[in-house]
Amino acid sequence: MKPIYIVTVMRGLNVEADGRTVGWYATLDKAKGTVLNNYCDIHETIYEYAVIEETPVGLYPDIQVEVWFQWKNGKYVEIPKPEEVKDLCNWGIG
Repeated sequence: MKPIYIVTVMRGLNVEADGRTVGWYATLDKAKGTVLNNYCDIHETIYEYAVIEETPVGLYPDIQVEVWFQWKNGKYVEIPKPEEVKDLCNWGIG
């Protein structure tokens, strides 16, 4: 079965930071387009970061692909995975 691409936005990088999963897509390109174009205003004036996780089917998925974004100058831009969260994953489904 193919993986899905879960899009999650968050206010900060700590686990206690407010965040929410805003949707999922069947392809990485479609998920990236959603974030880069801020579709449906997923930034909502408060979400500084966004992450797309390639999520396989099953329990406790082992996330291997993550694409990170940060809000800069009025748009999301792709960034390397922040050091503060280098050992964390599964933002989308916990």
